[in-house]
Amino acid sequence: GENPDARNRTWHGMIDDVGIWDRPITEEEIALIYNGGDGTPLVSQGLGVSIPYVSKLRAGPGGFGFKVADEPTVEVDVDSVVVSVDGSDVDVARSKEDGVTIIKYTAADPFAPNTEHVMTFSYVDTDGKARKLEKDFKVKGYTLVDAGSMADSSLQGDSGFIANITQISIGQSEKQSLHGNRTANAEKAFTGWGLDPVFEEPYLNEADIDSEDGWSYYPVWVETVNQNQDAFEGGVESGNFTSNNGYPDEEIPGIPGWLGETDGIVGEFIALLDLAKGSYTFGVNSDDGFRATIGANFNDILSQEIGGFEGGRSASDTKFDFYVAEAGLYPYRVLWYEGTGGASIELFSMVDIDGKATKVLLNDPDVEGAIMAYLIKGFETDVSTIERVSTGRAAVVSVMPAPGEKRVESTSSIEVVIENGSATTVDQASVKVTLNG
Repeated sequence: GENPDARNRTWHGMIDDVGIWDRPITEEEIALIYNGGDGTPLVSQGLGVSIPYVSKLRAGPGGFGFKVADEPTVEVDVDSVVVSVDGSDVDVARSKEDGVTIIKYTAADPFAPNTEHVMTFSYVDTDGKARKLEKDFKVKGYTLVDAGSMADSSLQGDSGFIANITQISIGQSEKQSLHGNRTANAEKAFTGWGLDPVFEEPYLNEADIDSEDGWSYYPVWVETVNQNQDAFEGGVESGNFTSNNGYPDEEIPGIPGWLGETDGIVGEFIALLDLAKGSYTFGVNSDDGFRATIGANFNDILSQEIGGFEGGRSASDTKFDFYVAEAGLYPYRVLWYEGTGGASIELFSMVDIDGKATKVLLNDPDVEGAIMAYLIKGFETDVSTIERVSTGRAAVVSVMPAPGEKRVESTSSIEVVIENGSATTVDQASVKVTLNG
């Protein structure tokens, strides 16, 4: 149906349990069905014996987990449990505590993205009666991370992120932001944009106090990424992590810039992430846009994009899923940009804490299960430089026309620039370029 007073808001989804009563149901019955948000199958509310049911099933590329609570007269014999997926029995980890059976299944190979499956849970109750429950689940889209991106363990430095913040404000460009909240433009702005068309001189990075003769960076160390341009006494905090839950917002390094402006910002936050084999849900709360990548080198523009948001917005979440097939250290980069108004950024992952998926800042040293992040060993911070952080691997640093660029002349040439690294170089004989397949 549709609300006649608010059109185009029809329900798009699935309903798996419908009940119709010939009388108003009581508050107690509503509370029993609601069951604290977990839900109770309506069949167990009718006449007869109430049986256990599957609740809190969470599925991802690497497997799933769920709980089954005993009913007053029917209990699950945990040793009798058999679980199958799409008709084939699978090995699961099982345990029971306070009348709740907990099942966890780890897939030998990840489920394919955007696929639907059927899980069957069979058991014998304490009266010796065999019972079976079925539950459908869907695996959402995700990115399978290329194990070839893994960094050598010898690169692991101190704990933390490197924050590289840049700014070209209206004081230089006569625009509040050159990038216009577009990711491709933000990448261009991060590397200096080019010559100022009025003065025919390079722009300067206003977030680098020592920027004088040309484009430069001023990398700084941060333990976690929870930054806000209003992180001062009396400023308005934003996002998921604030003083209200023990995580006061921190200042954005170098902002306001040396022209006193707070708009036209582009930054990168980079680290080696220590990732075990398995599935992950990461998140970025940003004002405005971002692009999150994992690649062999931080500056490789062909790195795998695992998440992103393009455009302007107030502080909001974007979550994204990926799967790591081989444990190791992976170069993680988040390009972040802000056009006008507010500016904030948080990097987090979802961590299971007491059975609940909880937002936890990446590299939070005080939370068990937080994803740990590390600097590149030996890279110098708190100094003006023209160098960017590198893993030493060869990388594609420029493609012309830029990916996604529109209104390209048919006579334009195609140019790809691959930069050798200190650890690997390009075998030029291996280079091959194709156009339209």
